[in-house]
Amino acid sequence: MSQPIENKIAGMNAALGSMSSMFADYVNTVKTDYEHQIAQLEKQVTALKMGEQVDSISVTDPRENLPTFPLPIQRQKFLELVDLDKSHQIYVYSGEVTESPTLWASRIENVMKTFNFSTCILETNQVASKLLGGKALQLYRKQKNQVLAWVELKRLVQTLDKPVLRSIAVHKELTKLEDTDLPIEYRIKMIRHWEPQLDPSPLGDRIVEVIRILPEKEPEIMKAVEEGISNFDQLLGILGPKQENNSQPQTEVKEAAPTLSYKQKRAAKDVRDKTCTYCHKEGHKSSQCFKRPKR
Repeated sequence: MSQPIENKIAGMNAALGSMSSMFADYVNTVKTDYEHQIAQLEKQVTALKMGEQVDSISVTDPRENLPTFPLPIQRQKFLELVDLDKSHQIYVYSGEVTESPTLWASRIENVMKTFNFSTCILETNQVASKLLGGKALQLYRKQKNQVLAWVELKRLVQTLDKPVLRSIAVHKELTKLEDTDLPIEYRIKMIRHWEPQLDPSPLGDRIVEVIRILPEKEPEIMKAVEEGISNFDQLLGILGPKQENNSQPQTEVKEAAPTLSYKQKRAAKDVRDKTCTYCHKEGHKSSQCFKRPKR
């Protein structure tokens, strides 16, 4: 082998060794600089899992010569967060009549803003398939190009939304909560679940709806109104802290509330499947049965 070629190979090996050393130093530096940021991000996972708005955290490096998280790491962290939504009620849109695609999109964008993630990480089949289910996933898979920009994906799922039917369906679910036999904690939890699926409406109308479901809370709510609450989030804050039991099995919920009476436990089950114990027909309680003898 000629001397010039040997010199070139030696030079390349030296350059590779230098690059390897620089890369190792870079990785160690980035790891050190981001450890405290990762700790802050993990503290907010619980809040984001519940779909709550949280204060933004800047994930930029304090030194300008270092970048933010690379896209593959952003994508990995985002998917880990989505996987925490075991009930598929926060970050998954299925196209059901009761689901608001606008609410779904706002929750996703809240994650992007909070973690300083790029929407580019949403433009893959891997991520989009995690965020969609049911009719929405079927619609997405029918597209020839499944690498849709986030704006295009939002526009696509918006075609499944029927605002009037959604409003009717959600109000029916809210009406079922007017049964005061249901534990107040359960009613509050369901208000938090169903009410955000509705399109924005005057605050007064929303307050009346809540009072109808939670007459026990009327004095507290009216006091807050007199003191000047300005949005529905403040009203929800009056109802108490959010319960994090959406993903827990029913057995765990029962163990967490052993003080419920037998009547309350019966009522806390799916109120849509009421069966009369007198005539054994569904749709009404035994106390409302027309076949029962009048006293």
